[in-house]
Amino acid sequence: MIFCAILIFSIVLPVTAAGDFGNESYTEDFRTLAEEMASLKEKRKSIEAHRADSEVSFRIKKAVEIMENSSAAITTWEESTIRQLVDWVKILSAEEILVCLHGGIEIKQRME
Repeated sequence: MIFCAILIFSIVLPVTAAGDFGNESYTEDFRTLAEEMASLKEKRKSIEAHRADSEVSFRIKKAVEIMENSSAAITTWEESTIRQLVDWVKILSAEEILVCLHGGIEIKQRME
C-alpha cells in the first residue's frame, strides 16, 4: 500500500509543480495506477495461496515420512516417536483430550 502511495505521488507531484492540471492526464494516470494495483493484488493472492499450499504439502510429507520410519503400532512409550508425531495436546475435560498431529490431524480421545 505504501508503494502505491509513493507511485501516485511520484506521478502527480511533478505534474502539479509544472502547473499542468489537465483532468484527462490525471484520469488516465489514475486508471493506469488502479489497473496496476488490481493486477498486483491478484498476484499477491496467487503467491500467498501457493505459499500456503507448499507449507501444507511439506507438513504432510513430513508426517508421512515419520510414519513410514516407525512401526504401525506403538506398544511402548517412545519419547522421540511421540515428539515427532504429536504437535500439541489439549485437555478438553477430565474424560477427554484432543491430540493434534504435526500433519494437522486432530484426534479426540476419551480417557478410561
